[in-house]
Amino acid sequence: MKIGRYIFIFNKPKGNLVKEIEITYLQFLIFKDNLIPLSDDPNLYRPYRLNTQLCKLLYKEIPELQLYPQTEYDIYSEACTLS
Repeated sequence: MKIGRYIFIFNKPKGNLVKEIEITYLQFLIFKDNLIPLSDDPNLYRPYRLNTQLCKLLYKEIPELQLYPQTEYDIYSEACTLS
């Protein structure tokens, strides 16, 4: 089983998915170093809402995130099983 990690971007007013971005292992390490996972989720498999500070850290690695201001979009990270 292979696990993929993605950033999902949702339009706030409508709640619809507007973009998904697969993240690399190196980009994932930025999450791991800057998020406090839930005690029963040490590998960050659950969805996590990305705050402004974390998004700013990711701008260098994922410049596309700058196109989605958090005043207009909700941004989450989640792990998915890939087939």
